[in-house]
Amino acid sequence: GYRFPVRVESVLVDGKSVPATGEVTVAPGRHRVEIEFTACNLRAPERVFFRYKLEGYDARWNDLTSHRAASYDNLPPASYRFRVVSQDGSMDAGSSEAGISIVVRPAFYQTGLFYGLAVLIAIAGVAGVFLYQERLARQRYNLRLSERTRIAREMHDTVVQGCVGVSTLIEAAVGSARSDQDLMLECLDNARIHLRLTLDEARQAITDLRHDSFENGLHGALSELAKTISGERGTPVILEVAGPEARCADSVNRNLLLVAREAIRNALTHAEPTAVTVHLLFTRS
Repeated sequence: GYRFPVRVESVLVDGKSVPATGEVTVAPGRHRVEIEFTACNLRAPERVFFRYKLEGYDARWNDLTSHRAASYDNLPPASYRFRVVSQDGSMDAGSSEAGISIVVRPAFYQTGLFYGLAVLIAIAGVAGVFLYQERLARQRYNLRLSERTRIAREMHDTVVQGCVGVSTLIEAAVGSARSDQDLMLECLDNARIHLRLTLDEARQAITDLRHDSFENGLHGALSELAKTISGERGTPVILEVAGPEARCADSVNRNLLLVAREAIRNALTHAEPTAVTVHLLFTRS
């Protein structure tokens, strides 16, 4: 048998000695673990050499001759088995082995439970953002759909009613073509005017479909309306604003815009003005 058995003398964690029997437990965190071992050969200690390995960490055996200690810094959380083998170089055969178990405890953020909770929180966060974005997209879609439906309905009603009126005037003109030439011309002239107004209403409905929001408030919508009508009719439409602008609901702004548009068109159609001025006054009640 081997005459000089190896044994683990001590285990130090951050320089403090811990019991070297059974299983050594290391608390979570960054620590330095030192393991001291020896084999008693008083006659020729220089002939004793050692090999050690920390199973689960070292990929191969480490050879030592005189220094009889192994040290490890910042071991990852896991269970390890430290093995040390000694052999007398003067002998043809025979060796001795000793070992000790080392368990490095994980911190709370290194546990499987923490990783599982982190994954669940991440999934919940992504799902929450996705659902929130989906809800916003659905709200925007519903708002745009309702607005476009309203404008399309107004345009349809305007075109249909206008076509009915033009058709009635043309039928009256045809009926009076032989009996009353003056009445026929009057009906045709009224049909022409009515058709132009119908086209203007349809064009405005299309414009509303393209600009279906009041991002710049009533002031911005009226300003855009004034520029559009000025370009179409060739008559300057001037907008004057007084008082601190107040934010109103889109439905209120839309009704006010329709009233202003109808008033401007009536003025341009019946008064033949050189310019039209729109006064927008904001007051606090």
